[in-house]
Amino acid sequence: METTAPAIFEVGFVLLVAAIAGWLARRAGLPAVFGYLATGLLVSPFTPGYVADRHQLQVFADVGVVLLLFEVGIEL
Repeated sequence: METTAPAIFEVGFVLLVAAIAGWLARRAGLPAVFGYLATGLLVSPFTPGYVADRHQLQVFADVGVVLLLFEVGIEL
């Protein structure tokens, strides 16, 4: 239970940053997906210091896939 709360907070924070980046991309005349991809690059394992645990990265990846499929379903 002690590790669940920080993980939920981090997922929520990354989703908030992704939403803001998507909004900024739309304001710039680009699709929101570019903002989401930029956020994904910022929290990727190639960025030093943010994601040290691979399991934590898998949680982010699963949430990202769910949100992407949800957005594709809305567009249909």
